[in-house]
Amino acid sequence: MAEVDKLRHDMTMSDLTAQSNTAKKGKVAFHEAKVFVTLRGKPGQWLTNDDIARDAGVKPRTARQYTARCFKHGLLERAETFPAYKFRWVTVVGEPSAYQKRIEAALEPFGLG
Repeated sequence: MAEVDKLRHDMTMSDLTAQSNTAKKGKVAFHEAKVFVTLRGKPGQWLTNDDIARDAGVKPRTARQYTARCFKHGLLERAETFPAYKFRWVTVVGEPSAYQKRIEAALEPFGLG
């Protein structure tokens, strides 16, 4: 046990951050799936993060986090409007991305499929 504590003590903050990010990679959060389902269920509609948060039943900061991720992976179109960005689901032609496949695979276990 002392050896494990010593190893953890010797790790730098960047080592701990890298380890934490590696552990999270590939996992899908329940709220992430809820935001995904909300967006996919309203194709063609422009929604703000507040709209998405309300419809998905999550906090606005959670909606912002996951809409940013969906936008980064090409699942959303973004209109840079004032006072808030608006997002719209993009119908993907062809093979879905690995990110989209991973979320879709998690929908059934979460009871959202």
